[in-house]
Amino acid sequence: MKKIGFTLLTIVFAVSCAKWISIDISDESVVLLSPFDDQSDSIQNKTFVWEELEGATQYRLQIVSKSFDSIYDFVLDSAVSNTSFSITLIPNFYEWRLRGENNDFNSLWSTRKLNIKGSASLENQEITINSPSNGLNTNKMSQTFKWNSLISAQDYLITIIDEDNETIKDEKIEETEYSYTFTDEGLYTIEIKALNSISASITSSIEIRIDTTMPSDVTLKFPLSDDTLKSFPKTFTWTEDSSNTGSPIMDTLCIASDSAMNSLVLDTTFESTTSFTLDTIRATSGKLFWKLKRGDAAGNSNTKMPSKSFHLE
Repeated sequence: MKKIGFTLLTIVFAVSCAKWISIDISDESVVLLSPFDDQSDSIQNKTFVWEELEGATQYRLQIVSKSFDSIYDFVLDSAVSNTSFSITLIPNFYEWRLRGENNDFNSLWSTRKLNIKGSASLENQEITINSPSNGLNTNKMSQTFKWNSLISAQDYLITIIDEDNETIKDEKIEETEYSYTFTDEGLYTIEIKALNSISASITSSIEIRIDTTMPSDVTLKFPLSDDTLKSFPKTFTWTEDSSNTGSPIMDTLCIASDSAMNSLVLDTTFESTTSFTLDTIRATSGKLFWKLKRGDAAGNSNTKMPSKSFHLE
């Protein structure tokens, strides 16, 4: 029995260690895909792409001008969770390198050179819109749009289009930042392109949703005050009082031992629906109260809806 117990302990210890010991990647290197080594062109917006390295949980991307042996400017030192990264660079000579990282090990550096040449033409150039992020849901009517400059740009044309494909703003500015206050809720497309006397860049665009409406009320259907829950699972149900067409909504089911909902025994959040099944309720028998709280991706919430009671046996 002692031998069996020792063997089981060894197996458990080995399995536990396997959960936190990282793969040794110190002799590995990341395969770089793009830009290729010594690439030379006038495109300022660059997307760095590489292959996934087994055992790496993130990647360290560094960009300098002009080289790591003779650093003029340390342009970037960033941890990246995926296998690509985009940035707008001014014309210059650069060297960039990448390594894989995990909690215990770093891989070898993979290094390439890059040359971005100056050009008066904006053709094939593309602006990087820094903020807000594409797909933003927000309840803030005032928004500031920011983007990277292109070296040959004299002006930037910003166009705001509503969900009916109507242009509500079309303005030419010299700065790389523009503030606008929306007057209505809705889904909007923001387009930005650079201009000079001889050319224009590719149009960059993002979508954002302005949503200031709180999620609709719900009517609780089951369980109600005369209902007694004796066995599980049980499905709690409700109906929406009106449809929601704005930002995605998350619902929170709350169960408490008091009507003020201060002594919670359950608090669980899920994507908006009209029912939720509970396998059990960890509470003593007696009267309990439940309600729904709602919040959306834009930051609007509806937490003041009344609770209902039920009995637990």
